[in-house]
Amino acid sequence: MKLGNIQVREGSKGKTYRAQIRKKGYKHMSKSFKSKDRAEKWLKDNIFAIEQGLPYETKEMRTFTLSDIIDRYLKEEMDPSNSNYKTRKGQLEWWKAEIGNLVLSQVREDAICKCKDKLLKTPDKFGNLRKGSTINRYLTTLSVVLDIARKEWRLFKGEPIKNIRKCQESQPRDRFLNHEERARLLDACKKSPCKHLYPFVLICLCCGLRKGEILGLKWKNINFEEQLIQIPKTKNGSRIDIPLRDPVLSVLKDLKEVSDKNLDSLLFPGKNPSKPCDFRKAWKIAITEAGLSDITPHDMRRTFISNLGELGYPLHVAAKLANHKTLSITYSVYSQLSKPQIAEAVESLGKDIMKSS
Repeated sequence: MKLGNIQVREGSKGKTYRAQIRKKGYKHMSKSFKSKDRAEKWLKDNIFAIEQGLPYETKEMRTFTLSDIIDRYLKEEMDPSNSNYKTRKGQLEWWKAEIGNLVLSQVREDAICKCKDKLLKTPDKFGNLRKGSTINRYLTTLSVVLDIARKEWRLFKGEPIKNIRKCQESQPRDRFLNHEERARLLDACKKSPCKHLYPFVLICLCCGLRKGEILGLKWKNINFEEQLIQIPKTKNGSRIDIPLRDPVLSVLKDLKEVSDKNLDSLLFPGKNPSKPCDFRKAWKIAITEAGLSDITPHDMRRTFISNLGELGYPLHVAAKLANHKTLSITYSVYSQLSKPQIAEAVESLGKDIMKSS
């Protein structure tokens, strides 16, 4: 039994071709075209999708807009407690502002590519051009929404972002501090008028925590009795406990003596106690005085992993302490930061070979 047919209609503006599909258990589908070829293609594509159990064009796809499914995604799928919630929501709000008015059947490669080009050429709110990696994150965030709309909600068909070329991403930073640079930085931080800067940097270097994780720490997360820093939720969504030892242990005990005794208070509060301290100005002054103007707070996390390698701790230990999901992530840092040890190993092997020759 034929599922579909095309009716030719004569009107004041000429011929139109009405394609329609009828199948038991499915809503009646129809759409009119000025071209017979387009009508036949629509009919063929949708019959194939129905028979294969794939998303097919429905009335909702021609009435729901991109804004509609982004709003549904934000309401039903996103957890406001996730560390990346604010960033991803901001990206989706940008997509809504640009092409949110398009109905789902119009969300195609050409429309998305125009937005991608705009992202490349338009400065962000700080006046800086976006990096290729940032634009790729915008595309990925939208792709997640469209995938759920296609696979689970059956409101979208096609995978337009799959056909769009990703931007070239710059090589990851491999900057880290050697022992002498590390000492200069700590000395400059000790002298800083910002009393929180030295403890913050010390935690970075000794515990390998991310900047956001440290700034979110409250006194209830510091277990002096069991000597642990307890992070209830990290960037990748897991809970971790980091051993608390000297010199961080002593510094935090001293800081506790002059801090708010409320366990829900931040370790490093700003002028508004409910928000973390803004270290940017103090950090900039300290690294300038230390002669290290090319480093960032995240470089201290790389330094932490590098130092573990220098001390001979295996890869899986570094991965556990750095809270990486996979060993490959740790290895990408570990391998870059162990060049002196690799050179030493090659030199030792050469000397051993010469002894036996």
